[in-house]
Amino acid sequence: MPWSALPEHLNTPEKVEAAFPDDNQFGDVWFGRLYKWFNKETKAMTAFGPRATEWWAKWREWPITLFAAFGEGSSRWENDFIALRSLNKPLFFYNSEDNRFYLSRIQFYCKWSIQLQWPLFFACHWYFKDVRYTNETDGKLIFFYVGAKRDADKVYWFPSAYIGLNWK
Repeated sequence: MPWSALPEHLNTPEKVEAAFPDDNQFGDVWFGRLYKWFNKETKAMTAFGPRATEWWAKWREWPITLFAAFGEGSSRWENDFIALRSLNKPLFFYNSEDNRFYLSRIQFYCKWSIQLQWPLFFACHWYFKDVRYTNETDGKLIFFYVGAKRDADKVYWFPSAYIGLNWK
């Protein structure tokens, strides 16, 4: 298991337990308790990234955008510290190594988006009601992703998947 891929504050089972002591987002029903336990126990099994010392778990630091298209509005880009807005023109093969900003899976500011990144990650969203584009969606969009989700801790969580009416 690639514990080495995890950041310092999560790189042992004890640190994982300490970081999520009252994780009750799944409720106190049997499925919620089972899912919470499974999530904590498999944390290192699904972590990949540039810190990993195992050859099979060492992945690139910044994702490559293979394809992205956006509706009305602007696109959202992020690095490990901030997020920026940009023009929403279609992209083909954009390598984030050049400037350390990568396309965010959460595209607040455009009507719809479709993106495909490497390591393999696919995300799309669509606001089905007219809204001012914001993180307060109130059930006004559908959001879907599947694949290797990158987070600000420089970890790719694989496999990961989500479908819902809010951002995740």
